[in-house]
Amino acid sequence: MRAVKVHGRSSLWFDDGSPVRAASAIAPFGSGWLIAQDDATHAAWWQADVVTRLRLFPPVDGHDLFAEEDGTKRLKPDLEAAWAIDAGSTSGVLLLGSGSLPNRTRVALVTEGPTQPRVTVADLTSLYDDVARALGVPRARRNLEGACVVDDRLRLFQRGDRRRGVLDASIDVGLAALLAAVSGDGDPAEVPVGDVRRYDLGPLGGRDANADSVPLAITDAVALTVVPCWSRQSRRTLRTRSRTVRSPPRRSRSSRVRKWSRGRVCLRSRAAPSRRSKGSRS
Repeated sequence: MRAVKVHGRSSLWFDDGSPVRAASAIAPFGSGWLIAQDDATHAAWWQADVVTRLRLFPPVDGHDLFAEEDGTKRLKPDLEAAWAIDAGSTSGVLLLGSGSLPNRTRVALVTEGPTQPRVTVADLTSLYDDVARALGVPRARRNLEGACVVDDRLRLFQRGDRRRGVLDASIDVGLAALLAAVSGDGDPAEVPVGDVRRYDLGPLGGRDANADSVPLAITDAVALTVVPCWSRQSRRTLRTRSRTVRSPPRRSRSSRVRKWSRGRVCLRSRAAPSRRSKGSRS
């Protein structure tokens, strides 16, 4: 079963003719999309057919672009995760550094302003250190490459390194406390951290890691608000082309799932009708 379907491709260029160098993270913002470049101090704001630069950080040693060939790769901010935030009075996009080096523990919060977007930058070194301790990984192996909002928390995803014994993992941080720390109203050291989960994705090319296999690792994350809804015809088992997903226990108000057709699921939820009455479908 295909996990991703590509509907189209588009080359992104700034108005001066230079290309968007990378798309390490992307999130909806305003009337378009905000694209993080992990090797630049600015993001790309894509609206319709126009791509404009949005400065996130000041130049580093006079550089706005970074590359291995000119010896500046270690200076890059390495923004690897972005997520649209809508929490109370704060609405915008939060972009996070990977934390793989001490200079990559900064985050940028982009919100809409009267005429131009506003950018708030914060150094969250103490929070990144708390995350590394909770994950049980040394700072040199810390590498956060994905994030998504789950209820009142921001879930961060650590990219694993099987050859060095580091598993992929996720960890939750308190979203409200995090935003307060970014705005300067809170202490990064007081942001709650917990609920560590580890994932063993295995390698390609064999069950065990060896010289011929390619270890799989988490490089991004997205939250899907999918509410499957079970139907009588599904016989409490949903079969797809490649696997079987079992339904949850029956409840008075539950989700019902319709059969997948050609690998697609009907995303429609309704209350379960009583056994003594036919009920109405919506």
